Amino acid sequence: MLTVSGEVMLSRNVGRVFFLQFFALNFGLSVCVCCVRPSSFSNLQQVVAKKTREKKAGADMTAPAASIALHAVVFPSLTAVESADPSAAALLQSIRTALEKAEAAVPGITHEFVDHVLESEQAKGGVDSIEKLLRVSAQDLDLYRISTKTPELTALDATSKKLKAILASIPDQIADRTKFLGIIRDIAAAIKDVLDSVNSVAANNEALLMSHKQALDQQKKVFIRGSKSFSDTLKRYFKDGKADHVYRSAHRLVNQINMLLRTIKVAME
Repeated sequence: MLTVSGEVMLSRNVGRVFFLQFFALNFGLSVCVCCVRPSSFSNLQQVVAKKTREKKAGADMTAPAASIALHAVVFPSLTAVESADPSAAALLQSIRTALEKAEAAVPGITHEFVDHVLESEQAKGGVDSIEKLLRVSAQDLDLYRISTKTPELTALDATSKKLKAILASIPDQIADRTKFLGIIRDIAAAIKDVLDSVNSVAANNEALLMSHKQALDQQKKVFIRGSKSFSDTLKRYFKDGKADHVYRSAHRLVNQINMLLRTIKVAME
């Protein structure tokens, strides 16, 4: 048994089934149950502890989670397992809750755990999970979709979708320098559009957002820092050619966009 986020105990056997489904459905890998080593489950505890120590003192530990690895890959895989074995529904829901809490407390933990599980496949020359996650990061997920429709929220929906779609296209464009330079210009313009949209939402929904203003301001700062970090990573890429660093930075930026969306969604709904 394994404790996640100090609250829910996960069955190792159910975890193995879950990750078998995860591989088969979302990464197209040919693996068997034995490929998922028991050590991968204990690694989760180690990574959670390490990441928690690394978080800055006073950081917000209550913001909703936003993770492509969790919501676009892991959760659909859990749903597939539940469909195949309805008797496991309660336990699978406890796993969802535990992973959601772990991701909220330690952003990026789900992806790090996926990396641990995929380590042996990547060692054989398989595509890195970060590239695969980036390619699916433009998915329109219910968790990040704001049902309230106003002009400024509609604009935010459009600008955020555009930016995520451009970021998700990076693996297909990065090898062509001319196309990639064009993509970089598009990303810079789209980042500005997203920030303008967020500011418009805040200005026109002040009463609704009042109790979440601090959280929204914090997520805006994180997004701005992430945008600058992405820009710095691009500059380094043209010197060192390390595409995986660009993928990781783009993936983080997508998650930061989704954090903005989910924070607004919670406030508005």
